[in-house]
Amino acid sequence: MHSSPPPPPLTQRYCQALRSQPNCPPEVRLGIAACQWQLGNVAQARAAYQRILALSPTNVDALLGLALLDINRGDVESVSQGLHLLQEAYRANAEHPIVCLVLARYFLLKNRPDKVAVVVVFFGWVYLGVGCVCLGGECVCV
Repeated sequence: MHSSPPPPPLTQRYCQALRSQPNCPPEVRLGIAACQWQLGNVAQARAAYQRILALSPTNVDALLGLALLDINRGDVESVSQGLHLLQEAYRANAEHPIVCLVLARYFLLKNRPDKVAVVVVFFGWVYLGVGCVCLGGECVCV
């Protein structure tokens, strides 16, 4: 009995699908970036986010993904670059909830409650003044 080779991993299939449909919307590539990041393949995740931005320079999710990759590196230069990308994402869409949440958390860590209030008030979130932002009983605290 002849056995067929095992199917390729899901990320390979995703890449194959992207190659077969090169004109798909840039947002479709967000999935591969997220998969690569989750698998610990940071360089591939970064490349995928950069490709999205090459196709759609104001894609907020790609800007956010790159910002978080940079911020998570932890060195001063990378954090600075990540904050710059986060500002770009905010300028592109000041109503993006995850961008606003990341900014609010950053301002909480920097002890800038005035900035937290500006970022979160739009969503009806409540800044408790003790390092927590809450909405509907769910809180994010630092």
